[in-house]
Amino acid sequence: MKNIFTFFFIILSILEYSQNWKLISTEDDKAIYYKPNTYDTAWIKTASEKTEYYLKNSKIAKITKGYILTPFKFDCVDKKMGLLQMNVYSKAGKLLNHFEEKEIPVDMNYVIPETLGEKIFLCFL
Repeated sequence: MKNIFTFFFIILSILEYSQNWKLISTEDDKAIYYKPNTYDTAWIKTASEKTEYYLKNSKIAKITKGYILTPFKFDCVDKKMGLLQMNVYSKAGKLLNHFEEKEIPVDMNYVIPETLGEKIFLCFL
């Protein structure tokens, strides 16, 4: 029995480590998390009961329980950040929509003080 408990504890620890998202903010009906990726990129996860997305070739928004994963690129010297792609998932983890920035370099924008963007940027520093 002790071996089974130890095994489950190790598995849960590994899963927790691999999902090391840091909570940045909770606003209205959504929670926003941060996870480092490379020296100049990080993932942002926005989980919500009202995740909005668009089907291919549709202008009408769909709403579902789910989350959005977006990698951002950061320029710490000039205090800029840019969106690399956007992935919308259902609560069950099914990919609902995908958008990827095709331009190189990424369209970098200045971080605006006292905004969610600044909170995200400050986590990256």
